Amino acid sequence: GDWSSDVCSSDLSEIQVDKKQTEDNVIQGTIRVKKDGWFITSIPYDKHFKIYIDGKETEIQKVNTAFLGCKIESGNHELKIIYHAPGTTTGKVLSLIGIAGFVLVLVQEKRKQKIIQGSIC
Repeated sequence: GDWSSDVCSSDLSEIQVDKKQTEDNVIQGTIRVKKDGWFITSIPYDKHFKIYIDGKETEIQKVNTAFLGCKIESGNHELKIIYHAPGTTTGKVLSLIGIAGFVLVLVQEKRKQKIIQGSIC
């Protein structure tokens, strides 16, 4: 779903979302924070989110009992929120192993065909 509209900070400064950089699992933009405090979203907390402020990963916290947030210092910041769905890395690795295995079988079949054709002639 589109949760790029579910982001704001505790002092009501909204993140300026960069639509070109925002995809299914990534929200990216800039934020101006007036004073040190908390960056609070209305995105439900999930340990699979990562928040990067100015390119550095920040410790995420459950804030307001159920929502994703983190501490943030005053100033202008580049912000990126990424959701890493559980199992996607494992799925990619298994897919690559499957593809490699399939290619290996194709190569072996071609070798068998060449040996059979060579012995017939």
